[in-house]
Amino acid sequence: MAVGERMSKRFARDESGFQLIELMVVVTLTIVVMSAVLLLLENFQTTTRANELQNDSQEQARRTLGLMARELRNLASPTNELPEAVERNGPQDLIFLSAAKTKPNLSLNVRNTHRVRYCVGSGRLYRQEHNWTTATASLPAANTCPATATTNGWTTGRVVAQDLSNGTRAVFSYDSTTLTRITEITPRLHIDTTPGASPAETTIETGMYLRNQNRVPTAAFSATASGIEIVLDGSDSSDPEGQVLTYEWLCTSASTPGSGCPKTIGTGPVYHWRPGAGTYGVRLKVTDPAGLTQTSATKSVCLAGIVVSC
Repeated sequence: MAVGERMSKRFARDESGFQLIELMVVVTLTIVVMSAVLLLLENFQTTTRANELQNDSQEQARRTLGLMARELRNLASPTNELPEAVERNGPQDLIFLSAAKTKPNLSLNVRNTHRVRYCVGSGRLYRQEHNWTTATASLPAANTCPATATTNGWTTGRVVAQDLSNGTRAVFSYDSTTLTRITEITPRLHIDTTPGASPAETTIETGMYLRNQNRVPTAAFSATASGIEIVLDGSDSSDPEGQVLTYEWLCTSASTPGSGCPKTIGTGPVYHWRPGAGTYGVRLKVTDPAGLTQTSATKSVCLAGIVVSC
């Protein structure tokens, strides 16, 4: 019998099994492999959960911007004489007047307007309301965000977006620093549920056009010398909302003191002025029904006479 065959039979009859050291090696390798698998699974679950939270915060921010856009489209002036519908244009604090959904019985608030405030505090965007049933109501104090409802007349602040990472960066941008000239507002929300870690910060941004905002009219005119008069024509003036304007003609300078230069020359879209021979500086001031005004640049016009040539 060959040596190899004898050894094979001997191993076949051997029932001693694995040695302890061999079992220890197998168990150790199994633990290492399982630990690595569990660690990968845990990291996957953590990453998935972080992405879900980031997506949830982004979706909440998108819904909030949609709500804000609807309210800004319903922008409402309190009266014709007070067209200031945007009352605060802070980089992280916006207050404006909008049309309320329902009007209480016996309310003296004819236009049923209310104030809406969006402000940032502690990484959250809050929404508050100020409602009233009197004829008018002044803007209540609102220096903290959210404002205290019990003392300042605002409703309890409701969180409409969270996990903001704007820091000192502006949330609201405006196309003008003058309240009555604002026609577009751009909210920009930076979202980061895990600062300094993955997933990275994302930005939700949109532009909102204030279609109901009353805007300043444009003053433009021509001044033509004709015979013994100067024809002042303001028909080139316009109002963005197509409202009827009032016209006031102003004299700013005259070539000689004797020619006369009244502060107000006259009124009306077209005015025929007979000041006497000389050179005059003329401006036009236009006003819309809400009281918004614009005054044009000065134009110089010469009216010839016996001793005056142009």
